[in-house]
Amino acid sequence: MASIRWLGHSAFEIITDKKVILVDPFLTGNPKAAIKASDITRADIVCVTHDHNDHMGDALELCKRTGATFVGIYELGTYAQVQGVSDVVAMNIGATVEVKETKISMV
Repeated sequence: MASIRWLGHSAFEIITDKKVILVDPFLTGNPKAAIKASDITRADIVCVTHDHNDHMGDALELCKRTGATFVGIYELGTYAQVQGVSDVVAMNIGATVEVKETKISMV
């Protein structure tokens, strides 16, 4: 069974039988955040829709701390690598990639 939880503003947590996926994890500094970034102990994939701070949020820190794969548009992927994220999938609008047996489409 899968669940989707809204974490405030643009942030979502998707939990499947095998994976934890975060989307736009803007938690620190978000007055509507349901949890703190430090509360997240596991993430397999972190998807970021675009580079505004209220979407990028804690993505880099979470990827580095949990070992999650960062997924975002090409320029964000390059930025994540420069910032020390070791597992990055950079893609372009219209693409579908498979990350850890999960298909992700950028629309």
